[in-house]
Amino acid sequence: MKYGLTPEQWQQAVDEVREICIDVAGQRSLITYGEVCKRMRTVNPHPGSYVFQAMLREMCFSEEAAGRGLLCALVVNQSKGIPGAGFFRALGQERPQFADDLQAGWREECEFLYQFWSEEGGE
Repeated sequence: MKYGLTPEQWQQAVDEVREICIDVAGQRSLITYGEVCKRMRTVNPHPGSYVFQAMLREMCFSEEAAGRGLLCALVVNQSKGIPGAGFFRALGQERPQFADDLQAGWREECEFLYQFWSEEGGE
């Protein structure tokens, strides 16, 4: 069990987060943490929960490892309109060239994702 979920449930939830983010990328848009959680059907996590953050992080690093970018860049805080601090820490580690301007790096990552998912139309 992982966070009270079977391995199958966990993977389904992570895959669901991925599909939601891909849909958002295809729309050249952003989505809040809360909206991702509302759209999920396999589980009903709280957007600020450690469980949801772990799902988002796992999906994000898996996508990055596959060469498809940091897909979690499209998931933002409702009041600030940008991702949380965890994303910017990851961005600084994954893209050291943006260490001096993480917001510019975030915007560039979003553009990469929009282009990738509109040109690729999926995997």
